[in-house]
Amino acid sequence: DSFCRSGRIFRMSFSQADGMADQEMFGPVMARDQELSFVVFGPTGSGKTTLINYMTAACIEDVNQMKGGEAKVCTDSTTKHISKVSSGKMPKPGLGTGYCTFTFFDTPGHGAKDEVDWMQGSLMASTVKQLLAETGMLNGVILVLKMERFRSDLEDALKEYITMFKKFELDKAAFLVVVTHSLPFTDEIRKAYSKNIATLFRDHTLANNVIHVNVAMLPEMSVDFQKAYRSTIPRELTSFREHLLKNFAKDYNIRHWFDKERGLDKSIDQIFSKGRSGDTYLIVAATALIVAVIAVCR
Repeated sequence: DSFCRSGRIFRMSFSQADGMADQEMFGPVMARDQELSFVVFGPTGSGKTTLINYMTAACIEDVNQMKGGEAKVCTDSTTKHISKVSSGKMPKPGLGTGYCTFTFFDTPGHGAKDEVDWMQGSLMASTVKQLLAETGMLNGVILVLKMERFRSDLEDALKEYITMFKKFELDKAAFLVVVTHSLPFTDEIRKAYSKNIATLFRDHTLANNVIHVNVAMLPEMSVDFQKAYRSTIPRELTSFREHLLKNFAKDYNIRHWFDKERGLDKSIDQIFSKGRSGDTYLIVAATALIVAVIAVCR
């Protein structure tokens, strides 16, 4: 290796460098903060908002006070528009030094009894449009499912989620299915349920990305259930955070398929096709940009 000093070249043998610590050579290096963002889908009552509240709150009092912070023993939707919620900066759990921040886009749930009162057209289409207006980059897509027997309306909703998974055209590793409300069941039953979900989504997600996370609104529970969840929730949250940090570090551009559907990729090819003058390039490029902006704003 060589480097310059006052116009002269000095050479440093590897034997000299071997004894030099990285900090001596490069100076102190701080661990990079990790910022992850996810969109969270799921049927009404599956626990999406409660899970997000726990993942972003600083204490249990914050969970109880946050939007959607009641168990709501009803079939109406508590989330009617996409809501962006972010955590504060927190130490990375079990992964050495550094800090992390989580951002979640909470979405309206399928199957709400009052959906016809506030939604016209496709709920999934409306949700995806709102998401694209909020962000173009994600680290993953999370589907939250309550552990229960499948109903006909849930099966219909799952078909829409599968269609959405296909449309995003992301790697299978970018999708995560979180099963909630499974704490009362045995490990054997939970594993069997996970296997069934993994089979249903085998073309869209990895089997190891079907996991169980159990949190709950404690004030809505009996004392005995509160004790059970209080002892479980810290471990559940730590395990969930570790899974996200370990498996979802990659950033994904979720706008590429939308732009392709709009024909933006073909417009770009036309812009840079052979035989155009410089002025023509500018005019066509500006026109394509205006068309793209108008399309996004609609």
